[in-house]
Amino acid sequence: MTWHVRFSVEDRARISAAADERRRKWEAEGRVQSVPDTDQSLVDMVGLAGEWAFYKAVLGINWVPPGWCASDVTIGDCRVDIKSTWREDGNLLVTPNNTAQDDCDVYVLVRVDADVTEATMVGWQYAKEVRKAEFLTKLRSWVFLYPAEKLQLMHSLLEVG
Repeated sequence: MTWHVRFSVEDRARISAAADERRRKWEAEGRVQSVPDTDQSLVDMVGLAGEWAFYKAVLGINWVPPGWCASDVTIGDCRVDIKSTWREDGNLLVTPNNTAQDDCDVYVLVRVDADVTEATMVGWQYAKEVRKAEFLTKLRSWVFLYPAEKLQLMHSLLEVG
């Protein structure tokens, strides 16, 4: 099994359309997200690209229609939340007191290049380990910052589920 995904031009167009659609939905619901000093469309595309790369690499799904929301995945009895970064040195960041993120059992980190041409599954960790007080860090806001080098290897995630 490969933990690396390359996106075609068509994939990137689909990811962009899905990111736009999800953003419009969230704006209509009053759930606008923003990262200061960052291109929000890049954040949205990287997030969705990471989720789709996980679906493709781990679950073997080549595409789902725009409007999908892949962040809540179940493998066996494990609820998985996929987190994405475009930074080469990016770590797993989890927002405390976020219902969707708090209700999962496992976090997976996916690294997507800034051009959204490829993605790599970095690793995973149990949510209870990530949400320990020792990893609570003040960045722009409070987050659990779990070092990428501490993540478990991806192939072992399939043994957990």
